[in-house]
Amino acid sequence: MVADTDHPATSVNEREGNVTVEADDDRDSLQKTIFDVVKTGEVSDIEELVEKTGSQILRARDEWGYTPAHWAALDGNVETMRYLVDKSAPIDLSCLGIQGPRPIHWACRKGHSAVVQVLLQAGVAVNAADFKGLTPLMTACMFGRTATAAFLLGMGALNNLVDINGDTALHWAAYKGHVDVMKLLMYSGADLQAPDYFGSTPLHLACISGSVTCVKLLCEKESSPNTMLHYHLFIRNIVHFQNNLDLEPLDKNDKTPLMLAQSHRHGDIVQVLQIEKKRRSSWFPSFNEVWGLLFGKAGNSKIPLLFFMVSVLLWGYPMYIIRVRMHYCVVILFYPFFVPVRAYNLEHFTRLTLLLHLLEYRDVGMLGSC
Repeated sequence: MVADTDHPATSVNEREGNVTVEADDDRDSLQKTIFDVVKTGEVSDIEELVEKTGSQILRARDEWGYTPAHWAALDGNVETMRYLVDKSAPIDLSCLGIQGPRPIHWACRKGHSAVVQVLLQAGVAVNAADFKGLTPLMTACMFGRTATAAFLLGMGALNNLVDINGDTALHWAAYKGHVDVMKLLMYSGADLQAPDYFGSTPLHLACISGSVTCVKLLCEKESSPNTMLHYHLFIRNIVHFQNNLDLEPLDKNDKTPLMLAQSHRHGDIVQVLQIEKKRRSSWFPSFNEVWGLLFGKAGNSKIPLLFFMVSVLLWGYPMYIIRVRMHYCVVILFYPFFVPVRAYNLEHFTRLTLLLHLLEYRDVGMLGSC
């Protein structure tokens, strides 16, 4: 809650040590004017109003408790936001409602990455939370703003933070059905099986919302170490991770994702989960699994490198020996017949030797260019 002296509804005029407050009608008119001007996005109009009334007008709040920075962030007006930053206006205040979003949350909600960049450069925390624990990354993932979420991750946003219900950014992306955002979070190392305070995993929430594409993505994605410590333990075989995502985790109500999909009548998700369970219980591996065993899975394959080395040793090097050394074999075989006819003196013999060397260098160059 902002103090009364900081609230723009009170215009403070110090005259001879006395503080006087303007009338309510003037205050309402002043607030309405500043917010109308900010929503138009014209910096020149804002500057004109500030010159008339003073910079304290930039600290105003509307009837919902939002500041001019909130509306500039919502509209994605970069120039207005930069002006507010230059004038030292409050750009990181929460509203006075129940949710308490900051301007950066509104910018992430609409996907205004340029405004988010201005706010971060002005000192706003990249993991700033509202009253319900939602971070800018969670807000961007909630509304499917993939580019903004990627920018936040690049600026150091944490993907493992939780809100007041224990939900992470991946939980929100799965519940809202944003597949591209889920892929981004997976590539950034988000925990795919982390439960919230109700025991629900991202797979639970995807089954509740009915997003079959998110369910397919989670079924196909393999669980992996999500921290550097886990990675080193995994390499040393101290910690073992499951090859696939658990399809039957229980929430606090002892419900599996399949049960939730059936209760919400999402037949397509029920079919996907049943097929995946049947595939995993089968004794015969699928084509993709066989291919992975032979050539390695994406990012972990060593077979192509081994195949290249074997090809060089068994094909490239023998061909080099045959093509380069073949000229010497010809000379040795036909030397008794060839020299008396062509090399009567030392000069002819020297020319013959130089010719053989040129042929050798030519073959080596051709082999290197292959």
